[in-house]
Amino acid sequence: MAITLSIVAAATVLFRQSMIHLIESRAALLDKTSRAIEASAGLLLTLVAVRELILK
Repeated sequence: MAITLSIVAAATVLFRQSMIHLIESRAALLDKTSRAIEASAGLLLTLVAVRELILK
């Protein structure tokens, strides 16, 4: 069991370091991607709300 926890801890550290590197090196791309996802989610919610209003 200790070896499993050690592997999970090591994987967590490596994942954290790679995420930090990704955020630092591609900040503009991540910003544009997150804005596009937020816009898509907002549009989808708006369409669902309009559909609910029309059907009632």
